[in-house]
Amino acid sequence: MLRKFILLVLIAFCGGQAQAQEYVMDPNILIPTGSGPRAEAMGRAFTAVADDATALGWNPAGIAQIRQNQASVSGNMNFGSTVLTPPKTLVSSQEFDVSQGTTFGLNYIGFTIPIPVTNQNYNLVSSVAIRNHYDFADKLTFSSVDNARELTVIDENVYNGGLFYLSGGIAVDVLPNLFVGGALNLISGQYKYKHSSFATTPVFQDTTWSEWKNTFSGFNFEFGFLWHALPSMRLGSRFTLPHRVQFTNLEYENSANITREYEGEVYLSMPLQMQVGAAVNLTRDLLFAFDYNVRPWDQIETTVQDSTFGNTFSATNSFHMGIEYRLLVGDVIMPWRFGFFNQPEQLYEFNANAENQIGDQISSHFMTTGFGLHTPNVHFDLALAVKFMQYETGYFGIGNNPFELKRTTFRLMAGLEVVL
Repeated sequence: MLRKFILLVLIAFCGGQAQAQEYVMDPNILIPTGSGPRAEAMGRAFTAVADDATALGWNPAGIAQIRQNQASVSGNMNFGSTVLTPPKTLVSSQEFDVSQGTTFGLNYIGFTIPIPVTNQNYNLVSSVAIRNHYDFADKLTFSSVDNARELTVIDENVYNGGLFYLSGGIAVDVLPNLFVGGALNLISGQYKYKHSSFATTPVFQDTTWSEWKNTFSGFNFEFGFLWHALPSMRLGSRFTLPHRVQFTNLEYENSANITREYEGEVYLSMPLQMQVGAAVNLTRDLLFAFDYNVRPWDQIETTVQDSTFGNTFSATNSFHMGIEYRLLVGDVIMPWRFGFFNQPEQLYEFNANAENQIGDQISSHFMTTGFGLHTPNVHFDLALAVKFMQYETGYFGIGNNPFELKRTTFRLMAGLEVVL
């Protein structure tokens, strides 16, 4: 239940028998990472804004609003805390704890380049970017102590990698107030997960570990529309066409010197995804933005060799809202931003009476904030997103008595945008 964002093909082998593969799909994928600190601070409500060098990551139509060569780079740091509350029926001699590590990662590198055209009535703009679409970096350590048996067990779970989009896009204003654009995204990246277990008593110590890894390949197309319906209102939408993500170089290794590689075909068939948004300028310096994301992950099909499975995941539609206020201090603009959004997870409440003990889907909530320092040619932005998640889990498997887990994750993102 606490495995990290991305599906991994878990390879199981039958001891003493001919080699066999059994695939268990980790459901915690499909939680995309936003592009750039400005949008992050605005609760990722950016589909109808998309007017800076990160536009390709939100709405490819938005890059047609840009009139100058621009470059953008951003990175992030994740940290936080997790509180585990055991059931009241737990034996008093047992203690449990969990800790969360700190991780760092690349978020976005992009360039936006206007293309000279003969007809000056049109603005044709291209953009290229590398964006970490799914950031898998995480570290969770669980410990349990049985004082009666003097047994201590520490489980360490380390996740690394990301699923990256190498993106190229182009956009044009087909009418004075209507922009359209498209992008091709080449999918690549790597996922690594290592589980280590340390067990100690006064008379023995035992350490075991296992590691899984795979790489990704594929591509998809995105199309966007942006309409300046009124001088103070913009409406936008983005569509990601159906595509598939293939898993290659699947490998397994453990402390018993067992190594396995799988050469079969494994991939996900992804359905059509859609984002719609609106942005309203209440004043010249005060902007409100709203987004709704449609991610019908319940329509995903998982293929392993010649077998296809449906209904593996749950839909994760989400609502986003944000505000930006630009404060002018001399020649410097200092934007202040706040936002909120929800994020349905591929996690479920423990329900002892339900089939497979799976209850309602869990939804996290994010509060976001940030600020910037903008000169005419250089923009520095900082964002902080705080994720709250709380639910009951049967992860530790103590009968029908679930643990309560509260996880608070902080995501700090910094970015620099330069007019070239």
